[in-house]
Amino acid sequence: MWCAGCEKMVGRGVRYNAEKINAGKYYTTTLWEFKMKCHMCDGTIIIGTDPKNDDYKIVAGARRKEETWSAKWVFVVVFLLLHSVCTCFAFFCSIGHAKCYTVFGTLG
Repeated sequence: MWCAGCEKMVGRGVRYNAEKINAGKYYTTTLWEFKMKCHMCDGTIIIGTDPKNDDYKIVAGARRKEETWSAKWVFVVVFLLLHSVCTCFAFFCSIGHAKCYTVFGTLG
């Protein structure tokens, strides 16, 4: 997320001393809001729990970083990882002078 005050990025996992506020209930689950100061400026950021969507929401003082992934790019990454594993496997089989059979056919 980006701080609305200084427009600098605040990464996940950055620890803060925050004020914990009870913001209500979702069925029997307590909704919490956390009020904290940005570590790079004097801006106040308020984020809250969102148990309905299994996520968090930004209430005030920041904007969320939106990331989307295309199925095409996921396929490309998986293919490249699989290709590199098969290449390493073929290399080690050629060192041992053994025949290697994989789902792609004979490699060595």
